[in-house]
Amino acid sequence: IVHSAEYQSYLDSFVKLGPFNTIEGFWKLYSYLKRPTATSDYGYFCFRDPVHPTWEHPANKKGGKWVITLRRNYGTKLFEVALLSLISNEFNLGEEINGVALGMKKSEDFVFLWVSHGDDQHAINKFNQVIKRLIYSCYYNQQATNVPWQPGQIPPIVTRVDFKPH
Repeated sequence: IVHSAEYQSYLDSFVKLGPFNTIEGFWKLYSYLKRPTATSDYGYFCFRDPVHPTWEHPANKKGGKWVITLRRNYGTKLFEVALLSLISNEFNLGEEINGVALGMKKSEDFVFLWVSHGDDQHAINKFNQVIKRLIYSCYYNQQATNVPWQPGQIPPIVTRVDFKPH
């Protein structure tokens, strides 16, 4: 695969912290980072080795990404829960999730789930249910969000959920 200098510069902008295979290994690395809520200068990415967050990577070519848009300062918790679910294979998704990322802007947070199958309607429906369960596990009651909402519904701190195929 031939990549441009711009593509290589993008890849070089990432700092690889190290590998892990367990939740304990993850926490050993993650505990040394600034928490995402403490800074908005960085994006946080966690991908299966050797996958990286580019559409050009073979694992992502036929995939897509789920974009969960939340009110500012609510994305960190969902990002961490999604990471732990990925590491523990809580939803029995195996290699279907390539990575999880968190992006922050002035007024919104974004949690991204990069998936390997963007053209499979069954997989898309399955992820839709997984995302609802992730959101519900993070913000399962009004006390967690300080925003009234009905259990079983997506809380109003989540402003949008989209799937973007590659």
